[in-house]
Amino acid sequence: GGVTVDNGMLTNLYIKFKEEERPKEGQVLSVDTLAEHFKLQMTDHYCVVSDGKPFIRKGKPKKVSITVEDRMGGRRASTIIRNIEVFSIDPDAFVKAVQKKFSTSGTVAPLPGKNETRVEITLQG
Repeated sequence: GGVTVDNGMLTNLYIKFKEEERPKEGQVLSVDTLAEHFKLQMTDHYCVVSDGKPFIRKGKPKKVSITVEDRMGGRRASTIIRNIEVFSIDPDAFVKAVQKKFSTSGTVAPLPGKNETRVEITLQG
């Protein structure tokens, strides 16, 4: 069994396909192939659940960046965390919790840029 491609499918489902990649009207496609073609037309979304409430966001989630930088010739290190707020984590609350748990110092600073809303967390150690 399969699905026969009609004019409605060609004008709606295959609008973003290149002409040579489009199936021909009357062609029979498997359900799996049709599902794959349908998925290609969809926009990526992801869901973050915070306090039991789901927040659906468009696009792909940004990765949390954690880097360790040497300070003072390797005698001290700083851990820098970026993009944590993408997952509905309050940066200030996170820093407070880490400071208490690991007895360290931490700061929250906005990333440079006129329209930038994200922050950078710096922890000693």
